[in-house]
Amino acid sequence: MNTNQSKHFTLHSLTEGVVAAIASDRGAAIGNAGLIDLGGQVLLFDTFMTPQAALDLRRAAEELFGRVPNLVVNRHYHNDHIWGNQVFADSAHIISTTRTRELIASAGKEEFDYYLANSAARLESIRMEYNKADENQRADLAFWIPYYEGLVEALPTLQVVMPDLTFDRRMEIHGGGRKADLLASDNAHT
Repeated sequence: MNTNQSKHFTLHSLTEGVVAAIASDRGAAIGNAGLIDLGGQVLLFDTFMTPQAALDLRRAAEELFGRVPNLVVNRHYHNDHIWGNQVFADSAHIISTTRTRELIASAGKEEFDYYLANSAARLESIRMEYNKADENQRADLAFWIPYYEGLVEALPTLQVVMPDLTFDRRMEIHGGGRKADLLASDNAHT
């Protein structure tokens, strides 16, 4: 994969060793992610909604930094932040707040079950709405087509991978070149 080409996201260098992966309207990343070269370690902040998008991100990290991320931070429990975790589970510690991990196991499980049961029907419904819609309505519906297409493709093999390291208020990660400070907020975000 050329790091400049993914239907799921575009990469933007913020400074040397810090790259933002901004979700595309036509892919199944949905949320944004970030890669940080800590010096000897690569930290990934969020893993996107689908393994398909996460796999492109893994390849991009390998091209950019010569290695896959070995630290993954899930900043929130919703699917667009964590459902790509399975792509990194073999090579990375997955980190979240204690509360985020609890929510992945509870509300996140409910979210997974809902999408597993309803995504295919919802995709067909949105496609029918889109075909009948006027130009303004189509613009609103256009976001949801790749969202549900990505879910329908991913769900048969999707595994929700839980964080294996948690913290409550603050965590510092020291690399050979920079440090990452993870700060928890009261609403289960990092």
